[in-house]
Parts: sequence; C-alpha cells; structure tokens
Amino acid sequence: MPEILIASCPPIGHISPLLNVARGLVARGDRVTFLTSARHADRIRAVGAAPRSLPLGADYDDSAFDAQLPRWAETSGIARINFDGAVQRALSDGVPLVVAGRTEDKPEVAARVAYFGAGIDLRTGTPTAAAVRRAVREVLGNVAFRDNARRLRSAYATHDGVTEIAAVVDEVIERRTATLGHVRGRR
Repeated sequence: MPEILIASCPPIGHISPLLNVARGLVARGDRVTFLTSARHADRIRAVGAAPRSLPLGADYDDSAFDAQLPRWAETSGIARINFDGAVQRALSDGVPLVVAGRTEDKPEVAARVAYFGAGIDLRTGTPTAAAVRRAVREVLGNVAFRDNARRLRSAYATHDGVTEIAAVVDEVIERRTATLGHVRGRR
C-alpha cells in the first residue's frame, strides 16, 4: 500500500481541495498522512487520513481573523501585502482591496484584483507608505472599486469552489487510472 504525505499551510482555502485529494487517495487504498495545522485534525480524520501537526512555531490559526477584526466585511477597503487567502476571503465578502506582492502567486492574484476593478495593484513587494496611502484613498474615494468587489462577491456565491475542484480532481484521477489500466493491459 503506497504511503503518501500531503503537506499544506493552514488556511482553509489551501486545505479544502487537498482534503478531497486525500479522500480520493484513501478510497483508492493509499495510506495518507496530512501535515498541517492541528485545528484541521477532525477534518483530516473525516476523510480517512492521519493528521500530523505542524511544528509549534509554524502552526497558526487563520480562523481568528474575524475575532481580531470584527465586522471587517463591513469595511470600506483593505490594504494587504501578505495574502494567505485574505484576497479571496475579502472578495467573497465584497471588500475592495489595495494589494502588493512580488513573490509566490501574489503578482498574479494582484493583477486579477486590478483587472476586475476590485482594487489597486501596487505592483511591488515593497510599497512606500505614500503609495499605500494614495491607493487606499483612491479605493475609498471611488465607489466603482466597491461595486466591482460586490459583483465578485455575487459571482463567488454562485459557485462551490471546493466541490468544483474535487470534481476536476476526480476526473483527472479517473482518466489517469484508465490510462494506467490501459498501459498495464498492454504488457
């Protein structure tokens, strides 16, 4: 029986699609260990995988966001440099953004925010305070950013991203399994 390790940072937007992958692997007969935040242990066990916690210094709880910033979805906008899923969360709540970042997927995410008119991409990983201030003032002073963010909120509400991703993963696994079966049958 193959043993597979899935490792992920704690935000639920990273975990959810991987839980579906783990479920599929377990159903196939693989032994799956899932390394992430301890707070996801019950979700991991529910799909048949074994939870393993990140080291204490690496584990964090992003679900405290609402407690730390109550009523944040009612804000006029957010200036955010380190994303960790906050962009998708803000847009799903209809909150316009000022974003910056040049590493990982941040440039692409920031470009999409700007493309859809839901905020301003500062196009740098190290914006100046003056640049952030100007962009925040522009987002707050132009209702189009809020309107576009609300349009995206409506679009998010029409999709179940986790289910849609799981369907694609299942389709890929089916095709791969069929291909492997065909190749094995040729021997």
